[in-house]
Amino acid sequence: MNVMWAVGAVALMLGAAPPGQQGGDEPLTVATLRFYRPASATTTIEGVCEVRLPMLLRGMGRGGRYRFEVSVLDTAGLELQRSDWMRDVPAVAPSRGATVVESFSFSAAPGRYRVRLKVTPSSGAVVERELTVDAFRAAPAMSDLLLATAVRQPASDSEPLEPGEIRRAGLVMRTAPAPRLTPTAAALIWYAELYPRS
Repeated sequence: MNVMWAVGAVALMLGAAPPGQQGGDEPLTVATLRFYRPASATTTIEGVCEVRLPMLLRGMGRGGRYRFEVSVLDTAGLELQRSDWMRDVPAVAPSRGATVVESFSFSAAPGRYRVRLKVTPSSGAVVERELTVDAFRAAPAMSDLLLATAVRQPASDSEPLEPGEIRRAGLVMRTAPAPRLTPTAAALIWYAELYPRS
């Protein structure tokens, strides 16, 4: 069974949203995308998170750090996978509307999963989110739709990804829970995979 890819680009002229109004007031927003793997009948789940730095890091001076944690659990609460990493707070953190993007990925057999996200700054309040993700129970006609603001061809398949980037079909696409366009970056790329029936 072959997978067919569909990639398109739409150029839009939109004004930038005023700083502070981008992404609402939630300190942590997340979106997930599902891609099917016919050979193994599993689902690759790609997650993209946006952390609003001014709300998360109130009272933290320059030079702080935060830890980002991702846990994947089954419906019985058994932890199947866990990863975490540290990041330096960028210099733009105090700026109104400043955000950073974090991403994660895991492969899942058919079923329902709980994903726990936790952001722990070196000082300040911990932010946690939990969401439910359903892996495909059977071969779907199409993957979830990915919207990206940039696409590139990597030098090699082993080239490391930046936060917010997803690698599919030999392309690396930059996305976010709510991709934003500006007058200087007004292209919106869409990507989907079609799964022909055998």
